[in-house]
Amino acid sequence: MNLKLRSITEPGNLHLERLTLKAEVALNIGDFVVAQTGWAGEQPSIQIFHAIWFPYEEVKAGDLIIIYTRQGNPSKKLLKTGNNTAHFFYWDLNKTIWDANFRGAVVMNAPEWNAQPTNELVRPTIA
Repeated sequence: MNLKLRSITEPGNLHLERLTLKAEVALNIGDFVVAQTGWAGEQPSIQIFHAIWFPYEEVKAGDLIIIYTRQGNPSKKLLKTGNNTAHFFYWDLNKTIWDANFRGAVVMNAPEWNAQPTNELVRPTIA
């Protein structure tokens, strides 16, 4: 996996709570989904509580992806090294999520997918 989970900072503080990831190679973050899942024993459970699917955007090796729990607008900031960028995203939630018990973070590489709206998938009931 070329997008690595790095840290959760300030769990329980809505203004500062965030999940940080790091791009190990140049990649398009639109190919990734990050989710907060349930946690059972040593692995994620099938429960997904929150998820974010990034917009298609190229990032460089060493760039940081920062997801704040609170509301905000996506933005970027050049890191002090000058070579990399921090990309900021927001879950737009009104309460903290990373201080909950039995939760974990999962990053998924999903470059191929398909989707349809509900109204196109609902089949009429046969009487």
